[in-house]
Amino acid sequence: MNDFSISEEKLSNQIKDRIKRLEISHDELSIQTEIPIATLKRMIKRPYSARFSNIIKLYSELGLSICVGQ
Repeated sequence: MNDFSISEEKLSNQIKDRIKRLEISHDELSIQTEIPIATLKRMIKRPYSARFSNIIKLYSELGLSICVGQ
């Protein structure tokens, strides 16, 4: 089986890059995802510690996809 895992640092950088590319502020992203701004900033910095439901909201808003498997 292939290992498609990604490090937390790489995931964080991917999220940051997408936010920059979309030119969206943390305030706007917080409003659009209904995730409090403090939580949003924490999950961008440490995505492995975030609730899965919030990661899904964030990825959806940023137009990213996520694959979950065993």
